[in-house]
Amino acid sequence: MTHVEFHVSGSLWNCRSAANKAEFISAYATLQSLDFLVLTETWITTENTCTPTALSSSDHVFSHTPRASGQRGGGTGILISPKWTFSLFPLTHLSISSFEYEYIFYPQGPLERYIEASVRTRLLPSKGSYGLHP
Repeated sequence: MTHVEFHVSGSLWNCRSAANKAEFISAYATLQSLDFLVLTETWITTENTCTPTALSSSDHVFSHTPRASGQRGGGTGILISPKWTFSLFPLTHLSISSFEYEYIFYPQGPLERYIEASVRTRLLPSKGSYGLHP
């Protein structure tokens, strides 16, 4: 049996509107050598073709799903390295009653602050938006 090891580098960013920071987001993904960068709260509408074009580069392909029309905010997207194969397909046959995730947040500063923050986050509900500030 042959052992193959490879490294994948990715990140998640709640960008709260990619429109005014598309070049910065794209440059960040490139400078960090990310294989993928998932964006939430892109606020990119179906009519906006400039922002997706600005987010795409030779280093990353950009794909996004806007929020339903008539709604403000929302939308998700992914910048993904062209060395990876990526395709979208509908999950029409999938029925999910719940979804669980774990989010690890490491605030800048001493380890003691991180430990204190991780203890506090266990008391927070996993729905909604919240932030921790050291």
